[in-house]
Amino acid sequence: MISIIGSGRVGSTLAMILVQRNIDDVTLVDIIPNLPEGEALDLSHMASELGVDARISGSNDYSALKGSDIVVVTAGLARKPGMTRMDLLTKNAGIIKSVSQEVARYAPNCKLIMVTNPLDAMTLVALKASGFPKNRVFGMSGMLDLSRFKQLLADYLHVSRSSIDALVIGEHGESMTPLPSYTSVSGIPLRKLLSEQQIDEAIEKTRKVAAEVIAKRVQPLMRQQTAWRGWSRPSTTTRKQCYLAPLTWKESSASVGSASESRSSWVQMELKRFSRLN
Repeated sequence: MISIIGSGRVGSTLAMILVQRNIDDVTLVDIIPNLPEGEALDLSHMASELGVDARISGSNDYSALKGSDIVVVTAGLARKPGMTRMDLLTKNAGIIKSVSQEVARYAPNCKLIMVTNPLDAMTLVALKASGFPKNRVFGMSGMLDLSRFKQLLADYLHVSRSSIDALVIGEHGESMTPLPSYTSVSGIPLRKLLSEQQIDEAIEKTRKVAAEVIAKRVQPLMRQQTAWRGWSRPSTTTRKQCYLAPLTWKESSASVGSASESRSSWVQMELKRFSRLN
């Protein structure tokens, strides 16, 4: 069984991919009431159409992790426009420490994969808090950085993504290090295809593209929020139809539909959801 802690954008997308590929049974865990159960129901309906017989469940209780072979942690505070990954260090460290202890309690034999930012620091926190040996705690960011580097090279060279072999090492952050000497296109060394200036540009863009992704996702919602000023707040029914819960791992359990919620609160929740990509 593969369990995912955090049922927002990243967690639910991962769950969908696992179900589509019929990898294993999937369990979603989140502290937001009914969110993981709802996601599990939705994915179960999709699985029925695909003919996939994997068991898909959701829970607000960590005990649902029992029997997990792999636990993926996507929970944590969102990175917002203008923030670096390290800006999240203090707040997310406490969250990941608590989550990792629960994982160790209910799934002591699992492999633990960290997604939360700042990735390298949170992976270390998970290692220490879980007490797991280092060969059972992983961070996933290297593949994400590599995929971004390969995409930029494909854009530069107008070639198939599948033709590119590359390597990126170092932290998941501004000091990541793509290695041109270990990069080729259909076996041709990168330096025979691009100038040093072009390679340096591609490396710099790889380091900064995450911030660009976040900014471009959030700005349209910010403009929408401005346009909504002065409008009546959407009805509960409308919000239930439109609302997609964010991945933010909240320590409060305030209801989305509380009477004290401001008109902009709903939009802010959506902003957090869309800023969730690392």
